[in-house]
Amino acid sequence: MVGQVALIIPVLNPEPILVEYIQNCVRHGFTHIVVVDDGSETAYRDIFTRLSAYDEVTVLSHRQNQGKGRALKTAFSFCMERAKQWRLIGVITVDSDGQHGIEDVCHMAKEMDGNSLLLGCRDLMGENVPPKSRFGNQLTCRVFRLLYGKWISDTQTGLRGVPLKHLELFLKVNGERYEYETEMLITAVKNDIAIKELPIETIYIENNAGTHFRPVLDSVKIYAVMFETFLLYTLFSLSSSALDLFSFFLLNRFLFARIAQTERIFLATVFARILSSVYNFVMNRSIVFDVNGKIGSHVVKYYALVLVQMLASAGIVALFANVILFTETIVKIFVDICLFFISFQIQKRWIFKRDEKTIL
Repeated sequence: MVGQVALIIPVLNPEPILVEYIQNCVRHGFTHIVVVDDGSETAYRDIFTRLSAYDEVTVLSHRQNQGKGRALKTAFSFCMERAKQWRLIGVITVDSDGQHGIEDVCHMAKEMDGNSLLLGCRDLMGENVPPKSRFGNQLTCRVFRLLYGKWISDTQTGLRGVPLKHLELFLKVNGERYEYETEMLITAVKNDIAIKELPIETIYIENNAGTHFRPVLDSVKIYAVMFETFLLYTLFSLSSSALDLFSFFLLNRFLFARIAQTERIFLATVFARILSSVYNFVMNRSIVFDVNGKIGSHVVKYYALVLVQMLASAGIVALFANVILFTETIVKIFVDICLFFISFQIQKRWIFKRDEKTIL
């Protein structure tokens, strides 16, 4: 099984330990090792020259640093071209800083089943884990579960086993740097790809000093990727509300101006709500959740949610406004904010749930 798996190692300004690590991989039977030099400085050329001397190693180079995501895509594309020649069933991505023990890499190669995305997950609650890494990963795991309904214990792991059949899908995923690995997980979840976690040894060399991860900038990109769907949902919800208000104003002021006040307000409210809800439905379906087909089913479910949400808002406000010391308006604001988050989860998991494998 080891001989049917290609190791992919993205590298930027590597330490000499990388040569020893790859020698160890060769000794354990790996015959296809793809090293991607992601724009390393000239002082490190000797390391890549030494690596190129091994028959089992292929060194691919970027003239300039393009990021870990792009380096992985370069390797994925190369492995797809060599898949038949090498008789590959998949690839394993490995970090270049020595944090992935060779025993764990070999175990992952043996666990490759041709379908599941494998994740080498560390115990990030251990004493040897830097506090910032422990906190950052735990926060990311919880946010990922909240937004995508899937608990992954180590979202930042670089040790991953990717079946050959999924490489083309992941090649089309957005992201050039560390956020690409988060995009991979999101794409796997949205496309119902099985994810299997494998416990691995937790290794931090010199408190993770060799990492090229930029704590602020790369963290912002990772969270931007995770919150993209929710931010779009929020944007179109706000614009729907604005459209509803503006439509009500125009209808009430001009189109139904000659009708009695009560009827005018009722008609303006109904038509404005229809217009804004159609807009919101189209935007959520085509852009936010990006689904196709079964529009009839989507319409029925969506407007059922609209009705239930409206009744729930009115009922809860009426109930609590009588038992707490706040005005109905303040209660409604709080209730509608809660319903807003609940509605997002319902639309994502039920109304616009993907039924077909889709490249995002």
